[in-house]
Amino acid sequence: CRGGGVSEEVKRHLRDANVDLRDYSEWEDLSTILKEGEFVLVENESCSLGVVEAVENAGGKVVKSDGGYCVSLFKAKKNEAEIEGCRRACLVDAAAVVKFLAWLEVEGEGKKEAELADILETYRVSCGGDSYLGVSFDTISSVGENSAVIHYKPEAGSDNERALEVGEEGFVVYLLDSGGQYDDGTTDVTRTVVFGEPSSEVKAAYTAVLQGHLNLASMKFPKGTCGLALDAMARAPLWAKGLDYGHGTGHGIGAGLNVHEGPFGISGSSKRGDLLRKNARGLFMVLEPINEGYFMSNEPGYYKDGAWGIRIESDMVSKVWKEEEEGGGKTFLEFENLTWVPMCRKLIDFGLLNSQEKEWVNWFQSTCREKLEALLGDDQRAVEWLRRETEEMR
Repeated sequence: CRGGGVSEEVKRHLRDANVDLRDYSEWEDLSTILKEGEFVLVENESCSLGVVEAVENAGGKVVKSDGGYCVSLFKAKKNEAEIEGCRRACLVDAAAVVKFLAWLEVEGEGKKEAELADILETYRVSCGGDSYLGVSFDTISSVGENSAVIHYKPEAGSDNERALEVGEEGFVVYLLDSGGQYDDGTTDVTRTVVFGEPSSEVKAAYTAVLQGHLNLASMKFPKGTCGLALDAMARAPLWAKGLDYGHGTGHGIGAGLNVHEGPFGISGSSKRGDLLRKNARGLFMVLEPINEGYFMSNEPGYYKDGAWGIRIESDMVSKVWKEEEEGGGKTFLEFENLTWVPMCRKLIDFGLLNSQEKEWVNWFQSTCREKLEALLGDDQRAVEWLRRETEEMR
């Protein structure tokens, strides 16, 4: 620890938890900390040789962790208090995003990407109140062809920045990937909307992304299944159309910590096996077992270079669906969705969905309405937008 960056409040909290803070330079000589023969657990995959030597020189005994990143695994599995905090943070954050999208529909046209990101921030501030700490990462506010750039970052006044305007195609896509840090938890949410009348191509692509999203969201799977296996479930509807996307489907999220958190990930199934095998760190992540209490994103997408991009991202937590039966069988898990921002009604080609998918979409939209309407307060525009956007589809 470099002590200058830790407040007295944090130091007191750590002392109460029997955590002893030392200056980072003390790694060079651990003899004042360790007793002869004491065991020190280190992460085999990430610990430096210098740390191991410092422990051994001080008379300590190094114990290397099995299965990789032991601290990351402790962080990955959220306890009930952390999960409840994530639920609250996601709900407040959804209210802020819905208020913004309702405003965007009426007043957004003509505004530029960076300004739109700033306006979204004002809604998070007003909805989150004292619990809101700031953005969890730089907002991806992208219009038209910029929405096809996966990690686009708007820069006010730059030549690349675009205004939200319908062009010659008769429509324009707006992709918003953003998140907040709250006292209760961390959020990461993406929604894609459209202005004008979308083409059948963009609607078909959006619907395939939605199918992948709900495939993963509604999965039942054995405890310990790796992210590599789950990744294919989200890509299958796109693969059926000869489409794919060049990023992972899901990443771990901290509980009021990093918006990207390991050691697991839902990714890898679209990569060639020989290339995946050469990436030891990436392979370790996608083969890491997923257990209950893991908080993560669900974010399939599709990007047409130079034209438009689509991504749908919600946060979810894994939980037990079916306990292992005595005398045999496995424990199965499922996901609990925590992000309640409606899907873009205008972009869904409802006729491309099967009966189960239609049921899921209507369930999701109606649940958004039930959970959010009371949180929108006297913002009548947002209430009306929410009701209209979540009407039953047939």
